[in-house]
Amino acid sequence: MIPFTPETIAYLKDLRENNHKRWFEANRRLYETYLLDPFRDLSERLAPVLSAISHRIEVRPQVGKTISRIHRDTRFSKSKLPYRHTMWLVWYDHSRSMAETPGFFFYIEPEEWGYGMGFYQASPAAMETIRGRLIADTQSIEKLLKKVEKSKLFTLGGEKYKRSRSAALPKDTLDLYNQKTFYFIRNEPINQRLYSEALAGELATGFKLLGSLYNHFTES
Repeated sequence: MIPFTPETIAYLKDLRENNHKRWFEANRRLYETYLLDPFRDLSERLAPVLSAISHRIEVRPQVGKTISRIHRDTRFSKSKLPYRHTMWLVWYDHSRSMAETPGFFFYIEPEEWGYGMGFYQASPAAMETIRGRLIADTQSIEKLLKKVEKSKLFTLGGEKYKRSRSAALPKDTLDLYNQKTFYFIRNEPINQRLYSEALAGELATGFKLLGSLYNHFTES
């Protein structure tokens, strides 16, 4: 395994403070060694896990496929800084947009890292489809939500409605029903687990736990 190291975080902090092309090009080898190589290796290790959850999930360990681009698209952004100081892996069905289907993710920032499953920003239509499935299969989904809650691995995040849209569902299912968008996430401060060779196994365990929920939300 090619692990992340303290140099990975040092590089992201330095990039944040020196966010311009001259510095990036002068330190491209550090980007490739401490970010791109371990991201590619982690993506390769997790590919069988994600493929087993769904054959529709894109698992190729390439920039623009599962690996985020370090270059920012500044055309429609107020910030014109050319590079990201956050990098991530994301696995989802590329035949659909990220607003229409949830995905699995892992990310690193200078002060934290994390992983989980859900939407970056779900479309209203995607959430209505999921609400319909929550009503149609309440018992099965509530059981899975209880299992996730009991694991204490993930918390439910994302924007929610201020007022409850339904009161005829069990608590965990109702909480999800009332989200405008959602994700299940585990956040961690930068710690030794990020640098451990057991990282891929930890993510695999979490993704398998969330896999049944993912399939309930994406089944045709």
